[in-house]
Amino acid sequence: MDSSLETEHEEKVIANDLASKGFVENYLLFQLAIVSHRFSEEFHYYLKEMGISPSRWRILVNIYDKPGISINSLAKHTLYDQPRVTKAVNKLCREGVIMKKQSAEDKRRVMLHITNTGKETLIPIIQKAKHQEEEILNQLASNDRHNFKAVLKKLMRPYIKELSVLK
Repeated sequence: MDSSLETEHEEKVIANDLASKGFVENYLLFQLAIVSHRFSEEFHYYLKEMGISPSRWRILVNIYDKPGISINSLAKHTLYDQPRVTKAVNKLCREGVIMKKQSAEDKRRVMLHITNTGKETLIPIIQKAKHQEEEILNQLASNDRHNFKAVLKKLMRPYIKELSVLK
């Protein structure tokens, strides 16, 4: 059987299976939650081996990605409340993983930056995250990979626009 017929057959099997299930199994938010939970669980196990909590990872990688990010913006990007982020930031500063710098434009504003120590911690984890993403996406056909990422970006667009105005 050629690959296009195999794919078509697989798609029919999946469609029939979905049609026989109830609401929950076909509900988009449930499906997204299940997939996210499953793959996050694997990554969180790796983080635990590295001695890093998922919340610490999320905070550090956002500071790494957005040098000079404010605590308010960091809270929005990490989906955590500001008091939790402030507490974590203070701890990370004491540990020398990140540093605070006062904004030149607004002395009341604190900008966060990752230190070299923080980068040394993060780079192998980022590499692992990229590798895991590649493994996940390799479960899909090449065209499906591209479409899947494109659809997710489209669904995220309003949220990303909201975040992009934050400094």
